[in-house]
Amino acid sequence: MTAPVGADLGPGSPGEYRTAFTNHEATDAVNVAVSMEDVPAGWKVEVKEKNGNLFDSVAPGETVTTSWLLTPPESAAGTTAAWRATAVYDDLGVTKTVTARAGAAVSDVPVLSPASMSATADSENRSSGSAEGPVGNVLDGDPGTIWHTDYTEADAPYPHWVTLKLDGQSRVDGFGYLGRQSGGPNGRVKDYRVAVSHDGREWTTVAEGSLVDARDMQRVTFDPVRASYVRFTALDALNGQPFAAAAEMRVLGTPVDPPSGFPPGTRG
Repeated sequence: MTAPVGADLGPGSPGEYRTAFTNHEATDAVNVAVSMEDVPAGWKVEVKEKNGNLFDSVAPGETVTTSWLLTPPESAAGTTAAWRATAVYDDLGVTKTVTARAGAAVSDVPVLSPASMSATADSENRSSGSAEGPVGNVLDGDPGTIWHTDYTEADAPYPHWVTLKLDGQSRVDGFGYLGRQSGGPNGRVKDYRVAVSHDGREWTTVAEGSLVDARDMQRVTFDPVRASYVRFTALDALNGQPFAAAAEMRVLGTPVDPPSGFPPGTRG
């Protein structure tokens, strides 16, 4: 059983959160039910798809995922929470249980769930493993994994960009950039531009400026605007090299039509 321990959620707004169950038994795991245990009082817990936490059978070595919608209360703004993700299943007639640590940080301002987005970039390094290079790392909630532009095949020149496709139209009023936390200075962005789009083709610039060399998330705010895509363009690096990198990126705002889910299914 695996679950994020550092996911980001917005206060008072449903955010997507994914858990995964992998069958490590030699035979099928049957009648599998995944649940959230010891979630703080006042939180709303739903599944995105009806009975999306129930699985009739999971073959050996197979992994199944559940997309949850978690809504922290407004009073949870600026706090962190921890709970357990649990899976109960039958293996050759024996009922077994596995658990995993789970948790999230609740932003002090509305933030769109990174688990509900997808990311693309102009350049990714593909020879250094999953922890350094893939652009999806900016949405994984792990500051130890990074997006990094290519430095194996070619040193792609600036500007560099990352586009975040949102889960439908949202009211957007800010952007968060967390630079790489280790491994040297390469890729730490200096000058930037933030643009938004309805279709991913036509872009409107909403913010420009400069970042500093900092270990904390740096926030850029702007007047609220509706968008389905947000693009962060890095114009140059603090050290003057051609590389761009980021540990995490966030979009501040709220969905125009907040998602709704279903009560978690119960095991029969």
